[in-house]
Amino acid sequence: MAGTYALGLCVPGAGAGAAEAKPLVYRQPLRDKLFYGLALLLRDAEVAAAIAMSPDLRRLAADRRVRAKGAVDSCGGDVGCYVRVFDWSAEEVAQAGQALQAALAAHPDAARRLNAALEASGLYPDGPGQAADGSVRAWVHAAAMAPRILGTYAGGEKPPRGPAIDGPAYDVPPPPYARW
Repeated sequence: MAGTYALGLCVPGAGAGAAEAKPLVYRQPLRDKLFYGLALLLRDAEVAAAIAMSPDLRRLAADRRVRAKGAVDSCGGDVGCYVRVFDWSAEEVAQAGQALQAALAAHPDAARRLNAALEASGLYPDGPGQAADGSVRAWVHAAAMAPRILGTYAGGEKPPRGPAIDGPAYDVPPPPYARW
């Protein structure tokens, strides 16, 4: 009995009355595994429409496109420069999270469905110092992961966690890979 109770504390969703854990459904395995929360945003047409109609999110996206286009002119062949263009400041992450939350607040049924799916996934548990809204937690996670992935595989900034099986095929920082 004590062992069962102890295991229940460690297994996500294993409390009294919790739903049985189910495997996640990956429609596009690589994208969904890396950015499951963002993938869920695209699966619900009402959620996707709420995001597409948000003036704040549209402005942030337009700013990001301008920054990316500017990199074409300013970065030349420096891959690391392109990687840095895709970094998000803490302020930008917070602005996007607030805009996402506001966009979903205008569609409460869609927001409930999305947050229920995020909760069921067990991937974005709430904790001290984290946003109460599951969609915002998923966004913050994605905003932190994208630069890490780009920095590892395009910029050679950080070694991957499993370099023997998960590392880039080439040594990315030195020429000729870092400059083409």
